[in-house]
Amino acid sequence: MSLLPGDDSQALKSEVYADRHQCSFWNSVSYDWLTTNPDRLAAQAGVPTS
Repeated sequence: MSLLPGDDSQALKSEVYADRHQCSFWNSVSYDWLTTNPDRLAAQAGVPTS
């Protein structure tokens, strides 16, 4: 769904959405380096953990 002001909102085909948002590019990026481990994030930010 493309939400636009007024009455311009419309449903989009998945191919149109993927093209507009460059999904194939973002899906090709490796995020292995990105952690969600809070202790590791704190250490990278220099925040002491208990």
